[in-house]
Amino acid sequence: MRLFLTFYGRIAALRKSLVLITVFGFLTLTFVALAAGTFTGLVNVTKAGGVLGVLTALIAYYTG
Repeated sequence: MRLFLTFYGRIAALRKSLVLITVFGFLTLTFVALAAGTFTGLVNVTKAGGVLGVLTALIAYYTG
């Protein structure tokens, strides 16, 4: 459910700045990686989702 909401948020952000589009894009990738890690049970995929989450947070911090 969160994946669809962030994807729709990205679609809505198309009329805004490029940085906001990037934030929603990385947030979507984060949720995909975390869901894939949970679904497959692979720890490395879950860790990659965590790294993407931190990167998303840094981009959102830059956005202001």
